[in-house]
Amino acid sequence: KYEKGHYLFMATKKGLVKKTPLKEYENVRKTGLAAIALRDDDELIEVKTTDNEKEIILVTKFGQCIRFKENDVRTTGRVSMGVRGINLLDGDEVVGMQICTQGDYLLVVSENGMGKRTPMAEFTVQLRGGKGVKCYKITEKTGNLIGSKAVNEDNEIMMITTEGIIIRTPCSGISVMGRITSGVKLMDVDGEIKVASIAKVRDKEASEETPVSEKRLLRKRRNNTASQNVPERKKLRHVLLVWGRGEKHETNFTDGAAESASGSVDVVPALLPCSASGQVQSGRAL
Repeated sequence: KYEKGHYLFMATKKGLVKKTPLKEYENVRKTGLAAIALRDDDELIEVKTTDNEKEIILVTKFGQCIRFKENDVRTTGRVSMGVRGINLLDGDEVVGMQICTQGDYLLVVSENGMGKRTPMAEFTVQLRGGKGVKCYKITEKTGNLIGSKAVNEDNEIMMITTEGIIIRTPCSGISVMGRITSGVKLMDVDGEIKVASIAKVRDKEASEETPVSEKRLLRKRRNNTASQNVPERKKLRHVLLVWGRGEKHETNFTDGAAESASGSVDVVPALLPCSASGQVQSGRAL
């Protein structure tokens, strides 16, 4: 819903963050709206819906991490660049942004298939714009970080390699370790093959609330309704489509975390990448 007091919180790979009222995206033209102003060497990596009371975590590929309050970031309009969220080292870039309320642990995964979970309590709140603290020990064996997710014990994650190989594993089986550690092996990769991206699967409870037989019946009814009565599709919920690099991704605003069109898995490889134009277009979830 486009209500007052709700915001789109964005992060770029160069460490900039931006908070814009959700109401500013309510009236979307057919040609789209500018969501954020980006430099030529920057891109949007993640977008969340917030209420100005959340705490944000940014993670970089060199294993740095910063946690700060959302209200440290002033509200700006659509066509703006934002402010500095983390002070990056030379060659470093942000690989993930998460909201602390999304999980009790911060899961990080490296390009060589190593990973771990660290309790959120180990990351103290700082002012935005600092260098942050170490959240991962980078070695030649681990490689750089490629992603991070806020998870709980009952979550599952999916990892995909540069060769298109994908695995799914429960978070409960991933070791809980301190901040300055390298973690354990999560996925076997060889030679030039690297882990390209990770995604969090929706909570098990959400998929188990409805029995399988009832799900099939509901799916059959929906299909029959769609084929017999096309106007019924007007009742479907609104989403935003954020265009980027020749792709479009749907963002679900139900729980503050963006999901894919199926509502089951976060966008892969990175949530809501976009070009310098940062186009946003109104759409409907099917």
